[in-house]
Amino acid sequence: MRRIPFLVLAVFAVINTVRGCIHAFAPDGGAHSIAGLDLSGDARTVLTLFSALGFHQLVMAGFQVFVLVFRRDLVIVALALQTAATALGLINLYFYRTFPVVVPGQAFNAALLVVLAVTLGSAWTGCRADGNRWLKRRRAWLSAQRSQGFALDTCSKEGVSRWLWSSDAACRAAAASWNVMPWASLKAMNSIVGLLDPTSPAQLSSPGE
Repeated sequence: MRRIPFLVLAVFAVINTVRGCIHAFAPDGGAHSIAGLDLSGDARTVLTLFSALGFHQLVMAGFQVFVLVFRRDLVIVALALQTAATALGLINLYFYRTFPVVVPGQAFNAALLVVLAVTLGSAWTGCRADGNRWLKRRRAWLSAQRSQGFALDTCSKEGVSRWLWSSDAACRAAAASWNVMPWASLKAMNSIVGLLDPTSPAQLSSPGE
């Protein structure tokens, strides 16, 4: 089920590529040979509009391929854009500025819109379910951290400093390591301690001092 949105998006990338190439590069843009439109009048205007439509479809196909190859987390966005474009195209074909003839793509686009709507709905539902599961795991992890006594403010400089100087276990571990720590490392540790807590009472020293 998780692969269905990606497969549907891949199918639409192919459809947009084929349609875009026909509308942009065919001699009549598919206006007469496919749609059956009369080009005896202002053919240049019709061909220009069909070319613009074709380039738009090629850009849409390029974006869909980019999502499939590099950014699969944006599959819902790509499906939503394709659904909106298909729905508005159908509204234009059937109700707004209709063609004088019935073009072959009308019924096909209606079927595609149903497929897109179902796929987008299932992808959105799956995304929400995954997000809820992630939030539950995150809350469980935070609860476990609190139960172990970790402070949530230790990511700040002050929090790190307080934890460093108040943790007996950390001090004992540091003291055990100082006996084998080179002098150059001690100097580096002094610099780090000074950055963490400028008001610290003492700097680290080598065992021989």
